Amino acid sequence: MKALRSLIFLVIASLIACAQPKDADPTRDPAYTLSNCEFQFTTSNVCAHLIWEKRPTDQENGMFVLEFKNPDDGQFIDPRDQVAADLFMPSMGHGSSAVNVVKLSPGQYRVSDVHFIMRGDWEIRVQLKNGSTVLEQATMPYRY
Repeated sequence: MKALRSLIFLVIASLIACAQPKDADPTRDPAYTLSNCEFQFTTSNVCAHLIWEKRPTDQENGMFVLEFKNPDDGQFIDPRDQVAADLFMPSMGHGSSAVNVVKLSPGQYRVSDVHFIMRGDWEIRVQLKNGSTVLEQATMPYRY
């Protein structure tokens, strides 16, 4: 009986800990600012965060999601310009094969076909473009 009461207590405590106020907005993160985001686009006032869905291996391509948010209020936001990405190896002066960028929902873009052609230090470069013109670019180092 004591074990059952303990189990019920743990379940209730877990549910209370996970509860959110009714007015909580899961798309809003007030701590999301230009000073702590992985990809900073200061001209466009947009911040992007990378979330790996599948890291690439020698045998399989990877994919990740880019989440763009307004650093002023933490809301998901679509950049004004086209979102693009590429993989670049600075020490060798070349990139890898092209990646594919697809919009999932407002402020969220999936980047697939992520393939690093050799081991070493790479950059994941995210660009805001108008046609073929890069208007703004931010990079994140990545060790493969």
